Amino acid sequence: MPEKTPSSFDHVFKTKKTFVARSLEERKVAEPHAQLGDTEWSICHRFGISSFEFRKWNEFDPSKASLIKAGEEYVVGWEKKSFQNKPPSSGEQNEPIKHIDSDSSDEEEEKDEWGEIDFEPIRTSPFPDWILKSDRDFPDHNITKPILKFVRDLRPSIRLQEYIRSWERPPGGAHMTGQIFRDTRGKRTIGFGHYINDIEYPEWVDYDPERGGDKFLSLNQMEDLFYKDLEKLAAEPVRRLFGNLRMRQGQFDALVDLVFHRGGRSPVICGLHDYLQETKNVNNNEAKIRACFHYYDFWDNRETGERIFMEGFKKRRNQELDMFFDDIYTLHV
Repeated sequence: MPEKTPSSFDHVFKTKKTFVARSLEERKVAEPHAQLGDTEWSICHRFGISSFEFRKWNEFDPSKASLIKAGEEYVVGWEKKSFQNKPPSSGEQNEPIKHIDSDSSDEEEEKDEWGEIDFEPIRTSPFPDWILKSDRDFPDHNITKPILKFVRDLRPSIRLQEYIRSWERPPGGAHMTGQIFRDTRGKRTIGFGHYINDIEYPEWVDYDPERGGDKFLSLNQMEDLFYKDLEKLAAEPVRRLFGNLRMRQGQFDALVDLVFHRGGRSPVICGLHDYLQETKNVNNNEAKIRACFHYYDFWDNRETGERIFMEGFKKRRNQELDMFFDDIYTLHV
């Protein structure tokens, strides 16, 4: 009967690797352009790990972004014993490997036996769905092969959730406000991009400082509202429009962001829906797809009928196209 895999990695990994989250002031010392203290994304980006891994190792809810607090310590991997740096001497080839107690306090003795200690995160899968480097850096790996799925079976990725949150975060920097604020077009907004129309407004009046409201949403409440909006207002419309087509995750995410930002019928109005259905999303003309996305470099002023060019909209369309064609996600700063 084959021997079972040991339930512990203690025979290979010595100690957990941790990182103390920095405040905005501390982070700005190394990253002058930072607008927030350390976040889940910044920590994962720094150590080349996925959000899924980070949440699992730190016992967070895997379906929600983690609330990071400055000064607290978080697990980001493990220090690994390397025993391949020291080749066996003649006459030692047939001798069994000598294991060193992982709790040994004799650091110098351990280094002599095993070689230098390397840092290497433990991964649940050799190819997690969040990879810091682009696929082109791994030409021999299976992850270079595009994975196509029916759109009706796709869900917004964690990378997309973090991308949208970087664009839609409320004002206040590290101390995000949980009250109503006005977006760049003067529309009432709360949390991560939740637009409040006139019909819905009476439910939110107590959160409006312009009307003397003194209630605040917590960060968890803002995140819950965001996830509901993302699914109902963006992901569901994209699945209805393109459910019969096969797409990569990046293509799906790009369409979800376009719909989240510009409305449920935006792929129809700009011609993207008809074109992708016509080609079955195969051998597409890149220039045509880019033209469809860039239709929404403009904001339509319904009061005057004028189309107003917005530099920020153009930047967001370019980032969506990076997702669509190259699976590249760039957070807004």
